[in-house]
Amino acid sequence: MTPAEFKKKWARYSGKETAAYQEHFNDVCALLGQPTPATADPTGSESFCFQKRVVKDAELFALEESDRVREEPEAERERGFADVWKKRCFAWEYKGKKKNLDAAYQQLLRYRESLLNPPLLVVCDFDRYIVRTNFNGTVQETMSSQTQTLMIRSFYGYYALSSRTRNSSSHNARPMKSPKNLHSRSVKLLAHCSSVNRSS
Repeated sequence: MTPAEFKKKWARYSGKETAAYQEHFNDVCALLGQPTPATADPTGSESFCFQKRVVKDAELFALEESDRVREEPEAERERGFADVWKKRCFAWEYKGKKKNLDAAYQQLLRYRESLLNPPLLVVCDFDRYIVRTNFNGTVQETMSSQTQTLMIRSFYGYYALSSRTRNSSSHNARPMKSPKNLHSRSVKLLAHCSSVNRSS
């Protein structure tokens, strides 16, 4: 899929989020020449998938189970589904066009512990894209754009960088540590995207 084809197709879409987000994300993969979740993870749940089941506010429950706060019964734990998740890389939440993306981000904040704290948190309404870094021990950086192909390619730059740390990350649901070079290069990507947006 070419950038022009992608832009033309999704600029016209005005339907519900649930009806098209998987097709949209698969088109993102095609645009970037990357495998779709179903191709990369045939299990549909282990490392790269749509609708990843989560326990909301998992960090809070961990505190409860350590007896530092009141224990919450298993049946009362609130569950949900992350729209797209790639292990140790990113979590991505969709909303319908012109919907509140802050609400989508708040959903990801409630999901992230259950998703092993991915280093990138992405929200999207098919027109707008917002990528936030989630590296341990660093100031959060935010990149937002309505320039679809620019934003997606910038996101892929983040994704490619964060993927390099996968083998060194732990499995204890803590934010991924960010090597100095990784974080500084991420900031440069943000600055580049912002300057292009201001000049366009």
